[in-house]
Amino acid sequence: TIVDSNVTSLIATVVLFWLGTGPVKGFAITYAIGILTTVFTAFTFTRMLVAIWLRRARPKELPRAPVTFIPPGTKIPFMGIRRWTFALSSLLSILSVVGFLTIDINYGIDFKGGSMIEVQSKQ
Repeated sequence: TIVDSNVTSLIATVVLFWLGTGPVKGFAITYAIGILTTVFTAFTFTRMLVAIWLRRARPKELPRAPVTFIPPGTKIPFMGIRRWTFALSSLLSILSVVGFLTIDINYGIDFKGGSMIEVQSKQ
């Protein structure tokens, strides 16, 4: 739900603020403000729109939108293709781990840690 996902994000934001320094704390504050305003707006604006709709239309039944991605009556043999999907998933997982461990990636200063200093001289 909206609340669950945003509470999870707020927990991560609190951890960022607690463990971070300088710009990370600033990002955490900005992110928290964004989360709180999003939740507030989602609830108040949606409630306002539903209230206006109910006052104007006075529906006897709530409409159900005909949103279906798979046509009714479609039968997909999920259990019949499970071996292929398990094999494909395992193969892709193994390939990604092997690729991650063997391909030499030139990590920037953000992932290596430390400091980068640029010195300029008048020569």
